[in-house]
Amino acid sequence: MRSDASGYWSQTLALGHDEPITAELIGRVCDFYREQGTPAATFQVAPALLPADWESICSDEGLTRIGATVELIADVETVLAGAEKLPRPARPLRVEKISAVDAPLWASMTSDVFGTLPDAISEMFVACATRPNWHVFGVWDGDRTFPGACA
Repeated sequence: MRSDASGYWSQTLALGHDEPITAELIGRVCDFYREQGTPAATFQVAPALLPADWESICSDEGLTRIGATVELIADVETVLAGAEKLPRPARPLRVEKISAVDAPLWASMTSDVFGTLPDAISEMFVACATRPNWHVFGVWDGDRTFPGACA
């Protein structure tokens, strides 16, 4: 994302799924970010997909590890079939739209789930709850909510 004041949105995801991760591929991605004037960006790569020369690639491109994120990828039908076998919660969970009143709690929890996000991102999440034609949902267990999704 060009001109990303938060430093959060410039990310490269799902590398290694469609083609092998190579020095040439990482070089192309880094060149793109450099051409756009992006001061920092994030690569999210599943450890099993890292090439044997990953440390060398990182050194050549000036990449440093700053943390870890879990990336989950699965076939939808497989997930749905597996979900049928899971135990059901003791009481039903419900999915509801997050109100403007609950938006700060939702934003804080979302920030915690993804790691500490810049304040500007949390403020953006709060604004999602009242943005016209946007709907923010959370999963509720009694009076407790869990992060959901924007739609």
